[in-house]
Amino acid sequence: MKFIEKNLINSYFNERERTCDLEFRDGIEHAWIRNAPFMKYVTLSSNYWTDKAIRYALKNGGIVEEEEVTTLILYKVTTTFWGAGSPSEFYFDTKKKAKAYLQDQDNGKITKVKVRGDVEYKCDGGTWSDLLRSWGSNLEIEELE
Repeated sequence: MKFIEKNLINSYFNERERTCDLEFRDGIEHAWIRNAPFMKYVTLSSNYWTDKAIRYALKNGGIVEEEEVTTLILYKVTTTFWGAGSPSEFYFDTKKKAKAYLQDQDNGKITKVKVRGDVEYKCDGGTWSDLLRSWGSNLEIEELE
């Protein structure tokens, strides 16, 4: 199951006056604030005008950009290969696929997880790094069962 939250903030930049104006829609959780002196990742509240970082960015000609937040429900297979010092984790979009993979292993377990952030499901049996949309992506994993 996949949920995409996007197009939550429109930003308008006035080059001559060095100001920004924002249109707030549908709520938002995270955004990048960029301008010349700094780049900062912030959590926005519903009353974003009270956020000091945003006010500073807007005052100094900053641009607020949305970040796409995706939530995936996946099945994580944790298994330890013979001779390996630590377990390996592989992600599947259905429990049936996870069980089929686990049957071919000597040991392991299946855990239902919620993965949230800049995530992309590319292939069955992908690893943690395969879930990253790009290097430097921020992912949160929560075990559901």
